[in-house]
Amino acid sequence: MALPPGPAQQFCRAAALVLLLVLASGGLIPPVVQAVPPRSAAEDLRPPDPLALPLLPPQPQPAAGGKGSGDRDLQFVESLYRAGDSFRAESEILRLLHRRPGDPLGPRLELARAKLYHRAGRYGESRLLLLSLLDRHPGSQAAPPARQLLELGRMRLEPPAPDSPAAPPGSISPQRAVRHSTFVPGAGFMLTGQPGKAALTLGLNLAFLGGAWWALQSGLPGPALMLALMDVSLYQGQRNAAREAALRHNERLLGVYLEKRGMESGERELLSQALLEY
Repeated sequence: MALPPGPAQQFCRAAALVLLLVLASGGLIPPVVQAVPPRSAAEDLRPPDPLALPLLPPQPQPAAGGKGSGDRDLQFVESLYRAGDSFRAESEILRLLHRRPGDPLGPRLELARAKLYHRAGRYGESRLLLLSLLDRHPGSQAAPPARQLLELGRMRLEPPAPDSPAAPPGSISPQRAVRHSTFVPGAGFMLTGQPGKAALTLGLNLAFLGGAWWALQSGLPGPALMLALMDVSLYQGQRNAAREAALRHNERLLGVYLEKRGMESGERELLSQALLEY
């Protein structure tokens, strides 16, 4: 009858098992490699197993500059553009331009990027892109709309002066508004169509001036000086405010004027034109 192993034997067995596990995990024991017999000539001529073939055959991919790939890229950029996702649209345009330099698709992508900037009000950056496009690709299909967009951007960047004959009707020179406010406080606001502000400015100036005169006649030089200084500050402030009001008035008129010119020139149609039409 075999006796059960003692504590010493159990410890030795456990230690041996741990040592084998450590050696195996450290790669010190080489794995058992099963030899594969060579294939015979008959097996090489045997048709492949249908179950081992892929379910779908590999689809042919168009070339990088192929028409199908280019159309899909433009459609994706155009979908981002029409969705208002300007950041992703510009990122996709830059990716395509970097991936395929010299591709015929390049001028249309550069025009799309300029349209993104124009739509965002970044007319200076759009102008630089368009000038570069026309300099490098003057005969491309994207050149005519690029010239049209360049002219529209010039109208935004170089608006006519308020006192020039080309200025929109109703424009007010800021110098004229300041000159009127110099002689009569608040008169500059009357020119910009703000009678309430003009009356309030005139009333406050008269009130401070009358208060300073009354304090001086009452033998109160300190309050009289304080009211006089307040009146001078208000007088100078209303002259500057009249100039700013004239500038804002001209900007509103210019915005309406340029919007009308833009519609007549087809600005909205140009910005919404599909990229595949070029």
